[in-house]
Amino acid sequence: MRALLLVAAGKVKRLVISMPPQHGKSELVSRWFVAWMLGNFPWLRVILASYNKEFASEWGEKVRDTLEEWGKEIFGVEVDQRSSAKHKWRLKRPPGYKGNIGRMDSVGIGGSANGKAADLLIIDDPIKNGDEALSATIRAKHKRWVQQVAEARLSADGALILVMTRWHEDDLAGWLYEQALQGIGEDLLVVVLPALALDPEHLPPGAKEYFGEDPLGRKPGEALCPALHNRAKLEAVQSRDQHDFWGVFQQFPHNVAGNVFQRDKFQRFSYNACPLVCDPDTGVWRRRKNATWTFDRVIQSWDFTYGSKNGRSFCVGQVWGQVGDDYWLLYQVRAKLTFDQMLENVKRVSSLFPMAGTKLIEAKAAGPDVIRQLRKEIAGIVDVPVRADKIVRGMAVCPLVNTYQNVFIPEDFVEWVPLFLQEVCAFPMFLTDDQVDAMSQALAYLMQFSHRFRSFKKKPKGL
Repeated sequence: MRALLLVAAGKVKRLVISMPPQHGKSELVSRWFVAWMLGNFPWLRVILASYNKEFASEWGEKVRDTLEEWGKEIFGVEVDQRSSAKHKWRLKRPPGYKGNIGRMDSVGIGGSANGKAADLLIIDDPIKNGDEALSATIRAKHKRWVQQVAEARLSADGALILVMTRWHEDDLAGWLYEQALQGIGEDLLVVVLPALALDPEHLPPGAKEYFGEDPLGRKPGEALCPALHNRAKLEAVQSRDQHDFWGVFQQFPHNVAGNVFQRDKFQRFSYNACPLVCDPDTGVWRRRKNATWTFDRVIQSWDFTYGSKNGRSFCVGQVWGQVGDDYWLLYQVRAKLTFDQMLENVKRVSSLFPMAGTKLIEAKAAGPDVIRQLRKEIAGIVDVPVRADKIVRGMAVCPLVNTYQNVFIPEDFVEWVPLFLQEVCAFPMFLTDDQVDAMSQALAYLMQFSHRFRSFKKKPKGL
């Protein structure tokens, strides 16, 4: 309620409330808060949007009925019976009153709001179900509607409230949160109410900042509504389905344990135990003196994209070492690059790792152009055709992480490791997947040299 009162006071112009389903968020915001606002500020123009017009109209009807029953007695306002359809109604104009009169319109997100202005715009559950949440087309349509329709209809002092259950990292709540982090648009207040209260000190980077302190002051492990979902029930969901638990119930659609790739299955190594060492003066890697073993092969893996300078995607380059059936991620570049910078980075990493003779480059987006140019200048360029989507490619190599547990990454103090784990373990629900693409490409290539996987190529007798 404190966040809603800040909106009423004009101190917050953009508010996101994220809660699990069936916890009364629509009842509180789309019914009682709207009725209270219209009662106290009877000149407000309210638009309520949801995943379709019918669902939005149900809440418009409830607000109308609430004010018809209690509006005159509590606030001194009445609904105008000449305009009282559930999807479109207004308050009764007092005798002699010349100003704006309050009204409420209910629309489907993505639909038309022509001729409608709003002092308060509420978007209540724009996503109908999990299937819609997985549709990039639907998510993009929602963002366009907010930019082109919703924002255009807001008055100069108008407020936008998004209340929803989160299903996907790239949903409206995630998109608004990302924009706020980049300083785009109005300041944003985010209220996240997970089904189970969390301990911020035991969350990875990103999750800790996203959740913050519990808004209700709960102790870690306390349920949001024990009568509906008690702790034992929620912990059972967590053990059965990490994605549902962290997404639907905890409102963090990239779970901290991992979706395709499980966080705790990655092995860790210290550079002190690596047979390669970085020369502190030149930055060039060479074999460590007195090393008792070395890698069978060392490769580079690159994922390039055009438009990374201004878009969401990054260019990613990784250096991997293989010894037997183990795979070590030694080094990573992740940056927004121009085309010339892409070429320069491959050359730079090649000079730092002279033993990495093979340079895998994904043959899509900027990849083919990079390949054509670099083949004129350096050896070992291998173009990798894309024959399957990202999820299929990730699933093909996830046993190396989850089952065999022979993928090694540096310890956490290496600066790029926390974000690597955040993206990889949230895949395919994270905002970006460039690090996953580079990793999947490298592991798929190196698997062909593994004794374990070569032995699977022949069908065993009796099967």
